[in-house]
Amino acid sequence: MSWEPILDKELRKSALETVQSIAVHLRHHDADDATISGGSAGLAVLFHYLDRADLGDGHSANRFLEHAMDSVATTPMSAALYEGLLGIAWALAHVSEEPGGGEALNEVDALLLNLLRRPWYGDFDLTNGLVGIGVYARERLLSNAAEEMLSLVIAHLDFLAEKGPDGTAWFTRPEMLPADSRIHYAPEGFYNLGMAHGVPGAIAFLSHAYTLGVEKHKVRRLLDDAIRWLLARRIHHTGFGQFPRCIGPGIAPEPARAAWCHGDPGVAAALLLAARSLGQTDWEDIAIALGRTSALQLHEKSQVAEAGFCHGAAGLAHLFNRFYHATGETLFKDAAGSWVRRTLEMRTDQGIGGYLALTGSHGKMVWTPEPGMLTGAAGICLSLLAASTSIEPLWDRIYLLSN
Repeated sequence: MSWEPILDKELRKSALETVQSIAVHLRHHDADDATISGGSAGLAVLFHYLDRADLGDGHSANRFLEHAMDSVATTPMSAALYEGLLGIAWALAHVSEEPGGGEALNEVDALLLNLLRRPWYGDFDLTNGLVGIGVYARERLLSNAAEEMLSLVIAHLDFLAEKGPDGTAWFTRPEMLPADSRIHYAPEGFYNLGMAHGVPGAIAFLSHAYTLGVEKHKVRRLLDDAIRWLLARRIHHTGFGQFPRCIGPGIAPEPARAAWCHGDPGVAAALLLAARSLGQTDWEDIAIALGRTSALQLHEKSQVAEAGFCHGAAGLAHLFNRFYHATGETLFKDAAGSWVRRTLEMRTDQGIGGYLALTGSHGKMVWTPEPGMLTGAAGICLSLLAASTSIEPLWDRIYLLSN
């Protein structure tokens, strides 16, 4: 199904007015942060898509990308996808006129190969770990290093996987958790069941790898066993909140709220990717049924308090938009439109284009202006743009939502 706008005339007008308001605010933003999740790399991606929609200014994308790349040389940063070097490299690979970023990223490739050829002691997840490296490697498909990077990521995931009679999963060790979470919530670690930090993210990445034909036998085995493990962790098989956020020693499994980063919609997206990649109709049936149930969940029961992509209304709008384009079911189109409307209702006279994000500060949550793709105004803007135009939002590859 080719990409198409999903909004009626009146809602589309409101969405595009909001897009333009956010763009005006962000065009003059002086970014201290260079990352793709919260800073200038993400803004470069946003303005690239605004330019493609003839809503940009033709130069902000390059300005933000140059700022991000300059920061690599002057600011110490990790190799993480969302909060480090890899996200900046991913942005360059994604928006560059030269497919995959060309030779400009050869040094990054060499750095990653050097890391991946050693034993891996870090995280496995999308935001900070191996899956994030795999997402970068997928964006670098035309480079000489891409297939080796993908193969090495898969080999490490295979080694780190816990394999048992009920399937395969990846455990988040306590040292991988923030100190406050480790001390007060999960001193022994846990199994995360969200797309951003957990098993569904690994499933979605492995589905991409299978589609690309990389290590297909090993990937097929991992996917079969990981999905079997994941499906066995459903709290119940009908209704809202079928999947908990995490499970582990001393943690009572409770339904996660609906979001991309955790909860049923994100899990459904990962399952649908795997089903389509491997031609598994039974997985597809489960994924679509889970998506339908999530689409029918009322706003007031979803516990969604903000508009950002990661765990807010704009992210749910985009997830259901993707489900509509994958299935053609009007239920998903209607749900996407409903969450777009909710996103617009959350707009105020404060923040960036009318939006603030809930962030932690000194042990409490406060509303702050956030520019970025993950929780801030850029992610909201991209979601609204995808709902309003015929430009396919391939930026959502960084969220493991498209091939």
